[in-house]
Amino acid sequence: MKILDRMLLSYFFPVLLGGLLFAILMLQLVELFQNLNRYLASGTSWDKIFLIQFFYIPKSIGWGLPIALLFATNFSMGTLYSRNELIAVFTAGISLRRFTFPLIILGVAFSLFQLVFEDQVTVRANKLQKSLKSEALNIYESFSQSNVSFISAKGRVVFNVVFYNYELKEINQVTVIIRDDAGKFLQRIDAEKGDWSDNGILTLRKARIYEIKEKDIVERWQENFSNELIQEDYTVFEQRMTKLEDLRIAEAIPYLQTLENSGLPALREAQTDFYQRIAFAFTPFIVVLISSAIGGKLKKNILLISLLISIGISVTYYVIQMLTGLMSRFGIIPPIIGSFLGLIIVGGIGVYLYRGAKT
Repeated sequence: MKILDRMLLSYFFPVLLGGLLFAILMLQLVELFQNLNRYLASGTSWDKIFLIQFFYIPKSIGWGLPIALLFATNFSMGTLYSRNELIAVFTAGISLRRFTFPLIILGVAFSLFQLVFEDQVTVRANKLQKSLKSEALNIYESFSQSNVSFISAKGRVVFNVVFYNYELKEINQVTVIIRDDAGKFLQRIDAEKGDWSDNGILTLRKARIYEIKEKDIVERWQENFSNELIQEDYTVFEQRMTKLEDLRIAEAIPYLQTLENSGLPALREAQTDFYQRIAFAFTPFIVVLISSAIGGKLKKNILLISLLISIGISVTYYVIQMLTGLMSRFGIIPPIIGSFLGLIIVGGIGVYLYRGAKT
């Protein structure tokens, strides 16, 4: 079997490499020509354009790898069929599942690679590429915010800030309402501004504090006010600008927790983006599974027909992912179901075709 495994992989890897390089080239050209006029109009130097395109390579790899795997698997199986080598393998009593087992293992390995590569390389490269592109096109983004409101401390604290100054790391015209666990009013603090000390402690300046004492509302004034309940990192006031594609998994998890604790409306969309990123990492396994299964179902014109069917099922997979993602964003289904439903459906189709392939 080792000889047959080497034979299969000898067809597979050269086509995979060629297909991946071609996909990267096409994606690079699309990215380049979409922005070329803007680069030239802004006087961007060619070395900077090259650097921007260089940092786009990791994203191109992520998008191009499933395409290359799809083509490489179909080409390998089609070539073996056209040369009657696969017929000889099946005549010898070797099943399709055993013969394509190395490809399935590679599909799993590439899925794990995709997940780690996306998290460790692509996210960082995307940040650099966006920064360089913004600089080249003279696009500057401010992280200062106006009218920021959110809930924190598991519903006990409500923040409303008229303006957050990103450069000074300062909040202005602050209103904070503190409630007990049952949601009953305890305090309201109106402050001119708030700022953070070097060790990250938030302090409200020139605060008017309203409390209920013996069924009456009592007002008092305090130059500096701070307690444990109002402690929020200044990055929370920038969160509406945060995109999941710019965060590694280790950064995305606490960000999602912050959104959940704060009650911000962006939580559902952020959860959907997070789960879809993980689900997309399994695309290499899905395309290899489907391509291998279809390769075992067909007997004539294997390369062309299996490629077309595989592309059709893959497109169906992306459409399902898009639709279920929209459904989860609108609250029709939970984000985790919307993100993985397409994977489960198409993966189930692949397993069914794989198990039912006649050899």
